[in-house]
Amino acid sequence: MKKWCDEYFRTEPSDIYYSKRKLIKRSSSSKNGAKQSTMLYAFPKVFNQLETYLQKELPRYTFITSWINSNGYNSFNKPHWHSRTKNDDRISGIYYVSVPDKNMGNLYFETGEEYEPIENRLILFPSHLVHGVRKNQSQKKRVSIAFNYEIRNKSGITI
Repeated sequence: MKKWCDEYFRTEPSDIYYSKRKLIKRSSSSKNGAKQSTMLYAFPKVFNQLETYLQKELPRYTFITSWINSNGYNSFNKPHWHSRTKNDDRISGIYYVSVPDKNMGNLYFETGEEYEPIENRLILFPSHLVHGVRKNQSQKKRVSIAFNYEIRNKSGITI
């Protein structure tokens, strides 16, 4: 996974395909130094184990989107949320692909909780929770994949 994520930010758009749709690769950098891939509408095949695990843990939910985060030295993510409203039933998550050092920026929530990034750690949370990522104080790059799921009704339709 680490190699795939590193390669993602180095490849040309025509080199990346997902499912039946071609992904037009547009990574973006923010003023805070964090890099994010464009939205992915299917999990890349390299993340099959993660997707299988999430399907078992969230059987009433369906995948919506994911994206890859690359946070180098001094980069951070400002407080934000992933939900349309406070009452929707979306679940968001982050999976840490590469955490090669200490002090790489904790994930923090408006509730006061904080979680240190640890390689292969998965964190799930309600999408309406305001959260952010503290500054990466390491000279090394931290890589994660973030994603959103939403609830399906009894007929299987995503709502």
